[in-house]
Amino acid sequence: MKIPRTSLHRSLVASPSSLLSRARAFLPSAAAILMLLLSTASSSYAGSATWLASPATGDWNTAGNWTAGGPPNGSTDTATFESSNIIGVSLSLNTEVNGIVFNAGASAFTITASPMFVLTISGVGITNNSGITQNFVIAVDSDTGTVGQIIFANSATAGSLTAFNNVGSMSFFGSSTAANGTFTNNGGSAGFAFGASMAFNETSTAGNGTFTNDGGAVSGATGGGIQFFDSSTAGNGTFTINGAPVSGAGFGGVFFVHSYIAGTPTAGDGIFTINGSAVSGEFTGGEVGFGESSTAGNATLSPTVARTFSLRFVARAV
Repeated sequence: MKIPRTSLHRSLVASPSSLLSRARAFLPSAAAILMLLLSTASSSYAGSATWLASPATGDWNTAGNWTAGGPPNGSTDTATFESSNIIGVSLSLNTEVNGIVFNAGASAFTITASPMFVLTISGVGITNNSGITQNFVIAVDSDTGTVGQIIFANSATAGSLTAFNNVGSMSFFGSSTAANGTFTNNGGSAGFAFGASMAFNETSTAGNGTFTNDGGAVSGATGGGIQFFDSSTAGNGTFTINGAPVSGAGFGGVFFVHSYIAGTPTAGDGIFTINGSAVSGEFTGGEVGFGESSTAGNATLSPTVARTFSLRFVARAV
């Protein structure tokens, strides 16, 4: 299953096209992501379980890697991690859990949403009692362009001491929150490759998260982007939006989009640092855009260099 990509990401390559056009282009894929959320159930439901100290492999979806009752894959299931000699864990099926818990003394894990597969966290969210950072990777297959995805739904939280390295797609629905997580949305790493995408929908919030959106790594690649829809908010998040590092690459961006569905997104009390580019050109610096009735709230935008286009407000480093 290939996660849908959108022309919004294509527009992150230096382009003066309007935010309104970007929003309309993105809407069908936002709906597709929601449908994907409702259809992530796998045929291999098991139950709550704990990752073994000495599992046979790093495959989440292999029952023998968990205590009896695993693998966790259901809306009421909890996946618990303690000390283990295999700390790289990846999906081989679409997987849903109520929550993920890292107990005190847990190893430093890296959990990967492999290309084509979705990890949905739809209940409590991530609880990290380990005292160390736990890592999540949303991966991409550079040959096929298929990506992994992580979805937070309902009231799930991304927790604290959590780091997300995104080269695929992340989505927040319901009243879910990025909490105190750290998120890196990478730019595409090959010619004409898409950068990572992140979308906040409904009443979800960026919480107190820390976000970095990078430009495309090579010419033709788009930058990493975040979109806020509906009544979502940037909360108290801290955002660093970087420009294109090389000629012909796309810039990092954050966009607040009035989606014609429900509510008005806002930048809340977010802090946005918009960085320029060493590459000459008008559309190379990072960008924060506000479409139609979306609002900057009490956000801090630095620098405050801004221009007004038809139906949008844009702050861009130059």
